[in-house]
Amino acid sequence: MPKQGLTITLTGTGSKLDAESVITAIESIISILRSVDQNSWNVHTQRYSWNVVAVSMQSPMTWGVEAMPRNSATVTEYDVASAMQDGLAALDNDSVSRMPNYFDAKSLENAKRLVGIYRYGVTSISIKSSARPSQIYPSIKIAKSVDTLVNRKPKEYESYGSIDGKLRQITVDDREDHKAATELQIIDRRTDQIVKCRVTIEQAEKLGQYIHKRVVIYGVIRYQDEDTPLSVTVENYDPIDEGSAPSLEDIHKAGIHFLHGRDSADVIDEARENGE
Repeated sequence: MPKQGLTITLTGTGSKLDAESVITAIESIISILRSVDQNSWNVHTQRYSWNVVAVSMQSPMTWGVEAMPRNSATVTEYDVASAMQDGLAALDNDSVSRMPNYFDAKSLENAKRLVGIYRYGVTSISIKSSARPSQIYPSIKIAKSVDTLVNRKPKEYESYGSIDGKLRQITVDDREDHKAATELQIIDRRTDQIVKCRVTIEQAEKLGQYIHKRVVIYGVIRYQDEDTPLSVTVENYDPIDEGSAPSLEDIHKAGIHFLHGRDSADVIDEARENGE
């Protein structure tokens, strides 16, 4: 995978830029990169450090930020720079409804801090990932989006369903003096979010062979808002090959009832009446 990074350009009203604005932009962007890096893989580990390179002075001022692996033995690489660009682009929207992928409260705070430099003589901010031909121009709308997300009270509910994704981590604590705590994490293919799964020790032992492989987890899922899964209490699972999906027979064997107890004939008749 080629080196990943960002090119950032700040333009001011005159030939010079306020030093505080430049420092704020650098600190905010690197802080977001660190958060996205941490949230996209392991909540306790950052895979990259970030170096500022290729600075051109005055206005417009351009500099590069380049990722350097902290550990040469890192197996899985993720394009953190592009994920950050996607997150800022999602926030720069009047109808933002949920947290961008791999962003957290700290990321939101720094995104708002970044566009705050428009108040100090900065007229344009552009950010371009080294992996993409296009660039984004974060606007002051990001501050409004952040306020909306921070002040919004997300609705949570539970429903029986399934999550299709790659298994990435299993934690088992079966010490005698501790309450048994067994959990796994799966990356949801639909939302690209990490979902915590509560499993029994027996399930954890069996699921261990599928680390980094695709599985379908069935159980009671706790959602945030309408479609963002937060956690699931696992009742069953199906390992599946890449490029394939569980058949209807597999789903029936797993005891999944998508019609919530209704007769399938009634559902079909209702759909016909509605012209579906």
